[in-house]
Amino acid sequence: NSLNLPDNAWIQIMGYPIYRGQINDNDIPFDSIKRISYNPSPAKTLGRANLIGEQVFYGANDWKIAAIEACQDKLRNEGIKEFYVTIGKWVFVKDFNVSVICHSNIRQGVVKELKEAVEAIDIMMREGRSPEEYQSLLLINKFFANQFAKQNINYNNDYFFSAFCASELLNHSAHSIQGIWYPSVPYLYYGYNYVLKTSFIDEGFIKFEEASFHKLLFKDIDSLPVFEFLKFTSKFENDTIAWS
Repeated sequence: NSLNLPDNAWIQIMGYPIYRGQINDNDIPFDSIKRISYNPSPAKTLGRANLIGEQVFYGANDWKIAAIEACQDKLRNEGIKEFYVTIGKWVFVKDFNVSVICHSNIRQGVVKELKEAVEAIDIMMREGRSPEEYQSLLLINKFFANQFAKQNINYNNDYFFSAFCASELLNHSAHSIQGIWYPSVPYLYYGYNYVLKTSFIDEGFIKFEEASFHKLLFKDIDSLPVFEFLKFTSKFENDTIAWS
């Protein structure tokens, strides 16, 4: 609680897509938009960006990342390697403040988006601060960014610091942070994830556009899967997705 968390506030411009994946029990896709949106029940365990008892909307900037992220718990904990996943695509219809988590040294030098984000935020971090204050802020940024980038999750509590950081940013930021942007660990840090406040969803900041259905086959937990495209639709009415 003694840490002054930097929120690295950045404006997310409307018009960009966000994808979310949900695992199916069989080869029949979900036909409800609500079913592939955020879980309406408070979380019973820590997530990378949620404390116990919190509700958030996890998503990604690419459908492949969303699909891979959806499979991670069962892939890691149960050894399942074949999945059917329904992917929803939404689009941001309003601008909003997003906190950018990008200062981990992992892959920063080779992933263009991470390097550009660090350079842009570095300018804001230096403004109005002494060299000592800047270095202190940089260390805090690196600490929490490394927590978001953590790969070896052996216990659920390994998520604590990233979950704590996300909770503070979404609920207590001076800049009214509505979402958090952080690199996707399972996708080798190429591409990124979003975590959004559920009130942001309920208030209509994103609009549902389409759904797709895929089969994923993993060789092992450290490999990217083979994708098989199964279905796609942009037809829906109210909460019902119309698959052709």
